[in-house]
Amino acid sequence: MVTKRWALISVALAVVILVWIAMLAVAVAARVFAQTYSAFGSDLPALTALIIDLSYSGMPWLWAMSATIVLGYALARQPNRVPAVSIAVLAFTTLGLTFALLAFVEPVVLCGDYWPAWPVR
Repeated sequence: MVTKRWALISVALAVVILVWIAMLAVAVAARVFAQTYSAFGSDLPALTALIIDLSYSGMPWLWAMSATIVLGYALARQPNRVPAVSIAVLAFTTLGLTFALLAFVEPVVLCGDYWPAWPVR
């Protein structure tokens, strides 16, 4: 029983660490892309502006804290549901990362330079 408990704690801790790293990446990428795109001087697409605004308002950190609390609650109250909760948290995190990736790539796609050429030797 103790081994199963430690396995569930390890799974929950690994998921929490992955979520925090992913949200740190979104927050940093939003700042970098906001600075890069502000140099162009044109309006950003709606999805890109939304992701940057959500990042500035602290949404990645709110999601990471919420995921940590939900996993902690599942671990404390219903340990047998930790794998299912971990999968759900990772699925929502992956969905958020996908939207962030699309948002940061969308301005480049609109410019028509979405597939870089191989470097010439």
